[in-house]
Amino acid sequence: ALRLDPSSTALRATRARIAGAAGDLPRAKAEWEAVLAQDPTDLQALISVGVAAFDAGQPSRTAALLGAAWIRLRLEGFAPISDAGRAAIGAALARSLFRLGFDEAGLEVAAVALAVPAESVAEQRGDGIDAASRAAAQLALESGEAALRAHRPDVAFALLAHSVELTPHPRTVALAAYAQLLAGDRDGARATLGVVMDDGPWRDAERTALASWLLTSLGGDARARETLALAAIAAVPIGSRAGELNPEAHARIARLMVAAGDAEAGAAELDSAMADGAVDQATLEAAFRRNGDSDAPMLAHAAVSAHPECLRDACRALVRASSDLRTLRVSIDALPADSIRESIGAGVLATVGSPGAAWRRADAAVELNPSRAPLEAMLLAAVSAGDPALVARADASAPIDLDVDASWHASLACAFAQTGATTEAEQSLARAELLAESMTRIPSGLRRSLADAHALVDGRAAEGSARARAEGALARGDAVSAVAELLLAQTIDPDDAAAQALLVGLLPRTEGPRAAAEWLSLQLARSPNDPLLWQPAVMQAASGGRAEDALARVDARLALDPQDTLALPWREVLLRVTGRSADAAAAARVRIESLPAGPRRSLEEADNELQFGSPESSVDALGRFYESAYPPPTSMRAAALDIARRIPATTPGRAQVMRRIARDAIFTDPRASLEFFAFEALGAASDPGMDSQSALDAVAMIAAEAAALDTFQYSSESWRACADFLLSQQQPRAAGEFLRACLEDPSKRTEEDIALLARAAVACDAIVGGRAGESLALAGRLRGLGHHPFGNSDRPGSEADVLSGILSLLGDSAGAELVLEAGLAVDPADGALLNNLGFARLERGLADARTEQLLEQALRLRPSDSGTLDSIGWLRYLQGRLTDADGVPGAISLLERSVASQGKAPSAVKYDHLGDARWRAGDHNGARLAWLEAVRIAEGGLTREQTIELLRAMFRKQFGLGAIDAARYYNAHDGQVAARARGKIEAVTRGVEPEVAATPASTPTNPPELRKQ
Repeated sequence: ALRLDPSSTALRATRARIAGAAGDLPRAKAEWEAVLAQDPTDLQALISVGVAAFDAGQPSRTAALLGAAWIRLRLEGFAPISDAGRAAIGAALARSLFRLGFDEAGLEVAAVALAVPAESVAEQRGDGIDAASRAAAQLALESGEAALRAHRPDVAFALLAHSVELTPHPRTVALAAYAQLLAGDRDGARATLGVVMDDGPWRDAERTALASWLLTSLGGDARARETLALAAIAAVPIGSRAGELNPEAHARIARLMVAAGDAEAGAAELDSAMADGAVDQATLEAAFRRNGDSDAPMLAHAAVSAHPECLRDACRALVRASSDLRTLRVSIDALPADSIRESIGAGVLATVGSPGAAWRRADAAVELNPSRAPLEAMLLAAVSAGDPALVARADASAPIDLDVDASWHASLACAFAQTGATTEAEQSLARAELLAESMTRIPSGLRRSLADAHALVDGRAAEGSARARAEGALARGDAVSAVAELLLAQTIDPDDAAAQALLVGLLPRTEGPRAAAEWLSLQLARSPNDPLLWQPAVMQAASGGRAEDALARVDARLALDPQDTLALPWREVLLRVTGRSADAAAAARVRIESLPAGPRRSLEEADNELQFGSPESSVDALGRFYESAYPPPTSMRAAALDIARRIPATTPGRAQVMRRIARDAIFTDPRASLEFFAFEALGAASDPGMDSQSALDAVAMIAAEAAALDTFQYSSESWRACADFLLSQQQPRAAGEFLRACLEDPSKRTEEDIALLARAAVACDAIVGGRAGESLALAGRLRGLGHHPFGNSDRPGSEADVLSGILSLLGDSAGAELVLEAGLAVDPADGALLNNLGFARLERGLADARTEQLLEQALRLRPSDSGTLDSIGWLRYLQGRLTDADGVPGAISLLERSVASQGKAPSAVKYDHLGDARWRAGDHNGARLAWLEAVRIAEGGLTREQTIELLRAMFRKQFGLGAIDAARYYNAHDGQVAARARGKIEAVTRGVEPEVAATPASTPTNPPELRKQ
């Protein structure tokens, strides 16, 4: 029916309904899209495509389509649709409007959708009432949030209360109370707070944060104090009765008591919870803030003595809670002299960015007492230095009893992950989990450590956490909800650097730059020594043009406390931003010298020296890198090799150090990465102390070693990538050897992979030049093994045709001729080879008898081929035979036939040839038109940069090599043709003779054999 009436929207709509009924939703959507294209006012199409757009996360399109449908539906009293349809369409439209910032419009639509009874929706949809309630509750929740943004707290409370009625959720209840506060109904807010408190918010960290936030906003609450006092009694163990809550929950009760207005009772309960074993960072920080910088270290000493595994949290809490680092350091040094004091001192130094001093202090403490607390301090110092080799050293220093301690292995997993040693982190985490499985009861602290380790090793937030929800909201394009979740995440875990970085990046978008700056200032005022806050503060100052002011404040801080290492890295950044390069380099050297001796320090030094113009010193630093007693992990070796790659190849020792680092990596784990073999090959190929043949032999040996490993025999992509890397380093010969090594045994590769790798190898030969014989040998060997990457067996000359094309394309014209000659030896009657060889000779200026014989034979074999006609036509031009004579076509006839028969792939060169011939024949206007066409085809309507980028994409597709010099190719081919043709056009415009190709002074007569033709 549609074939008979393709414009019928009714038929298409019917087919869309059939597809939908059959469950083929993509087909149904496509059909409705077609209906909408024919009739943009079709109501069902607007609704169907709009709902699909909402499901696909496209709020703009959803709002446009459903908005048009909603207006029509409302005018008709929603008669065309069911109650369920009204609820679904209204919810999708309202939520899309909220996403786009149209809160008032969204509220208007949501009010209509929420007026549909949930029971009515459930009955018509045929599903459970719970699903309908949840959908309505979500819409009410988002509408309530929108009403808050629109400064309508009374409406917000009604909507949020409606959401709570449908599906009670603590967060929604808290929002409802906040709406009451904004509306001035403090009594109502206190009543709503009672609902939160009755639900025991201290049982988890998120609900504790919400309740604390509400209590603080209300300035405390008497009823909440009573509830919390009863909860505290139940939490405390009495006699043989164990407490009903774990120590961390007890500590959360204590913090809520403070927020509720009973600071004295809260402090007492906090002390009691800590005595019971509550040593999480939030509890410790609350206790340290209450006691101040002078007394907090004593509390930390007691906590770490009882629970040495909490050293990391204790040190970070000390720094975050401190107002004056100098007072904190003095108070730590005043503690009783023991390994705990030294561990705390080292941990604080590491936290404030002094890893060298921290390592020395922790190392000395381990020497005296190799126990958990000093070892945790070593891990903190190693993480601060960013050196996984130091983590390995701490592990090696641990006593044997820690080998069966799950929490120790969890700490190791965190430290390895934070220093980039992924493999070691995964191994430590696996060991920790194995040990934890054997435990009858896993302590809450261990659970927390394992969760932290998982988040760091996996590289993503724990499932269900506030940060995970924030990332989900961002994926939906809901930045406002993401910020709310991130604020909650920061309250629960202030050390979550990823959450804080995300929050700092989003706040200017959702709240505006000024509000974001105010929030950051408030956070710094509360925690002036929080390391995580310093980076965004400095970056904000730099981007806002206040780098000089920020630098002055940092210098003033350092003048008051020269040992304040927290400010030093950011001073270095600000010096760079303000253009004081020499001072920044000096500051960087001071910072690097403060790092503990190890591979990270050498790596930082190498990078810094190279950055500031001392490649010789960079080589020296890399030499120290691989001399570390503890071998660096794969990631650090890769970073070291990247620095070595950037050092000028002529720098003494550069090649040797590169080969040594790569060989060490291969020796440690030959199967880790093919990239290390490529780096070793680069070192050999670029070694100024080796002659070219010795370097090539070394590269071939390295590549053969890699090819012999089973791991790399199936991975064609890694070989291609390594060859591309070597080519990018101006080592095409080494790249070719690498590719040949992996093709030595092609049996485990697909025909497609063999073709790509073989063509890439020939492309490298072309770039080197003079290696046509090696290209022919590669093709012959693969042909002997039954593979035809350069042609097919049906046409014997196809192989030579493809090979010569690659060589010619990439600049090896002499090699292309050699291959063409070899191809003609196999098949003397291949018209394409005859033409290509003849034209190649013309390009070299050889319009001799051999060239003529080749092109005449090609023309006899392919009389209608555009390329052959162009070649013979250009020969006639160079011979001076422009017009037809004695029945033999001249240059102009042949060249015009060529451009007329070239089909869908026109050639700028052919039009350039035609233009020159017309000019010589006196057809100046025709010549100008041909040259204009040559320019149009050569440039393709693109800029030079756009054309070069297209060429790069073409090279990547044809040869798998993105490092081919596309600009050089462009300049030698399309760019040259365009420039030549444009120059002739400009000359004609100026009234001067254009520079057309030269012809003989006299025209020779046509030979008899051509008259016969």
